Amino acid sequence: MVARPKQALLALAAASTLLFAVTLAPSGSPAVWASDSTCSPPHPHATGDFFDETITTLDGLEREYILTVPASYDGGTATPLVFNFHGFTSEAIAQFVYSQLSQTAEAEGFILVTPQGTLNSVGARFWNAGPGLPDDVSFVDQLLTSLQSELCIDPARVFSTGISNGGFMSSRLACVLSGRIAAIAPVAGTTFPGSCDARPVPVIAFHGTNDLLVSLGPIENTAIPGWASHNACTGPTEQDPLAGTVGVRLVRYDGCDGGATVELYVVFDVDTVTAGDQGGGHTWPGSTLVLPPAFKDLLGQTTQEISANALMWDFFLAHPLPNAKPVGGISLDSGLRPLPLATANPGSPPWAVLVGIVGAACLLALGGGAWYARQRWLT
Repeated sequence: MVARPKQALLALAAASTLLFAVTLAPSGSPAVWASDSTCSPPHPHATGDFFDETITTLDGLEREYILTVPASYDGGTATPLVFNFHGFTSEAIAQFVYSQLSQTAEAEGFILVTPQGTLNSVGARFWNAGPGLPDDVSFVDQLLTSLQSELCIDPARVFSTGISNGGFMSSRLACVLSGRIAAIAPVAGTTFPGSCDARPVPVIAFHGTNDLLVSLGPIENTAIPGWASHNACTGPTEQDPLAGTVGVRLVRYDGCDGGATVELYVVFDVDTVTAGDQGGGHTWPGSTLVLPPAFKDLLGQTTQEISANALMWDFFLAHPLPNAKPVGGISLDSGLRPLPLATANPGSPPWAVLVGIVGAACLLALGGGAWYARQRWLT
């Protein structure tokens, strides 16, 4: 396996100005987290924000994911982990670049895992957010167990986010793996199954009023109230607009069992000359990746009034998993066959990755598979 540092990838991507430009925005003030859990013996690992990894799961499939290990990782202190799922027809590399969560992971000191979905019958990558095959819930469960055997992970602070189909996948994990996933943050795609035996799970969600791919109506009127009812919340309360914004409304359900708050940030489609683009599209709030005009017209505006990354991380910190097993309390005799974790490679990535970055800039997941020609990011 070869690790490909993200900085080199972004430098190559930025050189392709015909397609897009990436602006690296600094993270907000770091939120402070503390863990009483430690790993003995320590689990050392090279730090870096782009390790290309694979794992062979129990069903014999080789699955891919991108691993980000912050510089603050010392192998002995239990560290939070966030899963980051791409959208339908997207790729892990597209979600990695678009969400900019690796920057947040470095600033705030958590491990980021950006998995790769499988191909459907027409060659589009997706997540199975329901029962049946591929069993992506089992994949995530096995991947988490494998990662816990290699890294010092805080079992009380394992979280999930994703966009569109990736948001649906996070919702599915909250229902089926609530004993391991502490809280979720779906973007432009939240669901609540009609029947869910999970414990109360904290949810922070983001959705645009002008999302043409996943309508706001079912999210605000069914999915979010479904989670609020499941968590036995009171409310909702509303801030319209959210303090300090002109185009964001916060719907919050509080008083929930176990403190499992449910929040929905509704982003309106407005433009202001002074504040720039404020967007309510099928987009990731706060992402500074600039889409080509045609894609911007298709997917809608991206708000800069709020940062999904900052808000979800603060929310995650406030909602650890109750009664989590201590580090070392999970059996590692799983039968998994993880390939060796990659080591840092300061060299330039091969041409195939540049092709993938260019392709990723064009498609960017976001649920619009019928509108672009899919480009596999690694050959």
